[in-house]
Formats: sequence, structure tokens, C-alpha cells
Amino acid sequence: MNNTDYLWPGIAAVVLGILFPVWGLAEMSSIQGDLSDAFRSDLLNFGISDWFLLVIGLLSIYIYLSLRRILNDQLNFKSTDLPLIMMVGVCALFFIGSFVMDATIAFTATNNGSIGDTFLTAAIVFSVGCMIAFGLLDIVIAIILLVHLNRIPTLMKVFAVVTLIQGLFEITIVFSLATFIIFPIAMFILAVHFLSKPRTIEVI
Repeated sequence: MNNTDYLWPGIAAVVLGILFPVWGLAEMSSIQGDLSDAFRSDLLNFGISDWFLLVIGLLSIYIYLSLRRILNDQLNFKSTDLPLIMMVGVCALFFIGSFVMDATIAFTATNNGSIGDTFLTAAIVFSVGCMIAFGLLDIVIAIILLVHLNRIPTLMKVFAVVTLIQGLFEITIVFSLATFIIFPIAMFILAVHFLSKPRTIEVI
């Protein structure tokens, strides 16, 4: 096994590390006035940001599956398998689900271009719930990695610390905007790990 085995996951991690904050800044810059009104407007306007969201979701799924694979292949480390699979599921639910929901709302909205308050509340609860799920899973993954410090390389230790901080911010919701800075850092760390030459010998 060599670093070329994880070339594409490494490239994907770099792309996601750049794309995610760009998308986040674009979303934040479009917010004007009340947050609920901005959220309602975002749901009604299907556009390029929704396609960015879908791409981010697909890249996230690919990277977390690749992380699970490299931990298994290079370190025979399977303790994070379940939370990583759960993370893939939440990514699919949030990113792909949000894309489908936005597209459906945009093309089936009432003639006056509005959506009901009940549906708006449900959409907000869905987003907040997924954010908390992301945070909890990040914390679990980080703790599992940190508990096995003697089995993981230095880059994974740094990734674990960054992921733990990210998870703590995510579950607060209020400070979750910090993920626009922290998540790219985690992705760049993963990119280096994916592209680095393995330091262990694979036993067959």
C-alpha cells in the first residue's frame, strides 16, 4: 500500500476544506433581517447554493468512508467503524435530505411564494437536530481516537482534538458557526494523512 491508494480521498478532503467555508460565507452574506425570514427565503429559493450543499454532502460521505477504510487498512483500527457509518448516515440525511427538501419546496410553493409556519418550524427543527447529531458523533469519534492514542499516528491525534472541539461547538448550536473555520482544518489534516506514506507495515 502507498499514498496513491488514497490520492482521491486526499484531493476530496482538500476540495471540501475549501468549498465548505466558501459556501458558508456565501450563505451568511445572504442573511438579511430576521433569521426565520432568511431561512424561509433560503427554502423558497433553489439555486447554486443548494447544488453546493449536495456536493459538500457527497464529498463528506466519501471522505468519512475513506477515513474508515484507511483506519482499517493501515492501522487495523475498527473502534470508530460504527460512529463513522452513523456519521455517513447523518450526512446523507442532512445534505441530501436538505437538497431534496429545498428542491421540493421551491417547485411546489404556493402561488404567493410562501410556505406554512408549521413546515418552516419542522425544517428548522430538522436542521438543528442534524447539527446536534453531527456534534455528538464528532465527540464520540474524537474520544474513541483519543482513548487509543498509542495506536494512532500523530496526525490522527491532532484530527481527534480538532474534531472534539468541533463537536463541542456544534452541540451548542449558537457557536456552531465556528465550524466554518474548524471543519476545513480537520479536512486539511485528513488530506495530509490520506496522502502521507504509511508508517506501518500491512500484515497479510
